[in-house]
Amino acid sequence: MEPCVTSSRTLAKYQRKVRVFYPLTNGSIVLRTEADWNHNLEPEASVDGTMFEFTVASERPFLYFKPCLIDGSELHWSAGMNNLAVLSEPGPRDIYP
Repeated sequence: MEPCVTSSRTLAKYQRKVRVFYPLTNGSIVLRTEADWNHNLEPEASVDGTMFEFTVASERPFLYFKPCLIDGSELHWSAGMNNLAVLSEPGPRDIYP
């Protein structure tokens, strides 16, 4: 099986924007993906501390991911199941954790 790639600088076959909407008061928002559940994917852009935009990419047309909050030295995973980004669909995938 081909590994997933989560860097927008790669030549992966599929990619899509993921936008996380969360009213951040402390810490930072990152994504963790099935490519490496221990790696933090940093946002490419942030709007007013409430919307965080990421680009995810993969050789497959889908990718599981989860938003996380880093507050100091603590990592907090968002509640619930992993999210699915269908990378072959147009437009951004919006998440409200």
